[in-house]
Amino acid sequence: MQQQTNEPISLYFHIPFCLQRCYYCDFATYQEGEIPLTHERYVQAIVTEISRCGELTRGGTVATIYFGGGTPSLLKIDQFMMIFAALKEAGYCWQPSVTEITLEINPATIKKEDLRELMSLGFNRFSVGAQTFNPQLLSHLNRKHSVEDTRHTLALLAEHGVNYSLDLLYALPHQTLRDLEQDLEEIQCFRPPHVSAYCLTLKQNHFLNRNRPSEEVELAMMRLVEECLHGCGYQAYEISNFSIHPQYQSQHNLAYWNDRSYLGFGLSSHSYLKWEGSYGVRFANPSSWKEYLDWVEGWHPQRSPAEGRFFCEYLDLHESVTDFCHISLRKREGLSLAECTNKFGPVVTEQVRHRLEICRQRRWLELVEPTLGDNRLRLSRVGRELSNQVFLLLTFSKGDLPLTFL
Repeated sequence: MQQQTNEPISLYFHIPFCLQRCYYCDFATYQEGEIPLTHERYVQAIVTEISRCGELTRGGTVATIYFGGGTPSLLKIDQFMMIFAALKEAGYCWQPSVTEITLEINPATIKKEDLRELMSLGFNRFSVGAQTFNPQLLSHLNRKHSVEDTRHTLALLAEHGVNYSLDLLYALPHQTLRDLEQDLEEIQCFRPPHVSAYCLTLKQNHFLNRNRPSEEVELAMMRLVEECLHGCGYQAYEISNFSIHPQYQSQHNLAYWNDRSYLGFGLSSHSYLKWEGSYGVRFANPSSWKEYLDWVEGWHPQRSPAEGRFFCEYLDLHESVTDFCHISLRKREGLSLAECTNKFGPVVTEQVRHRLEICRQRRWLELVEPTLGDNRLRLSRVGRELSNQVFLLLTFSKGDLPLTFL
């Protein structure tokens, strides 16, 4: 099978190491010393994975590179160099002046010398896991860093004039509206180019659900975040993401939301590729470090990077349509009916249009100003507050759509 388009691909690397595990974290991460897996051995496994996958994607242009985790900033400079060298050896091409290369960092995990070396290596965007500026709330979440650590890291990034994003969590246990106001005041002082503001989401029986704000207060917090950030010049381009200028939007995350191909490397990483004759393929690596190491050593793909993965599925029509609706409506620019028709045809688009109209009648959606004759619908304010209900209505089952052929 061949890739459907020659569009640039996005690459994600999962680095699972952390100084301390946060109570709310649901990712495949490990506290330093918790497992007998060294940084060196893990990076070598990633290099092996790149070499075997690269044989089937050789010559690909890279749109974005993202190192997430975990705390990727715990790796050494030479370990990043090994990964970049493996990518080039496998035929991946990029230009640091054009390609967005992001590194997630936790406060106090990089020094001035580290930052300069990372920038010289090509990193041009950093994502800071601040979460909150309240020391008591940081403690409740079992965060390792202090408020002063966060301030120092933000000042360091600002001093070097780099593009960076700040992660904010709200609706935390014991958090009040005034606590959130103070967090937003701190953000205004630093004015990071980009802010990701997430409502804390936990499994139903998670112990952190105790003493959390009521649904009414949680809704008020969501409104406060939007109003405050908009008031000081930020533009929401996605449900939870804000930038002070379009040039600072996360190009890597936009790759997900714009239905572009991406490859994940490392423990528990996920991928999505568009292939001719299908609605795309999703696949994932093992989430256990032992299984991942064993899998990398034994994996020898023959026809596609998806072959022999720990998990792999070719999307059915209803799954692809559901994904298209959900990711499109996360964006401020909304869902394009013309793009829907181009991907799925007029018959499927009519089914989608019917459900969109129901949402519009309930005032969950609003019409975006027509651009070049392409009508778009996006979440209204009410729709953003009830987005789970919107997405539920726009979730299609196998029998909901007519049989079509690619």
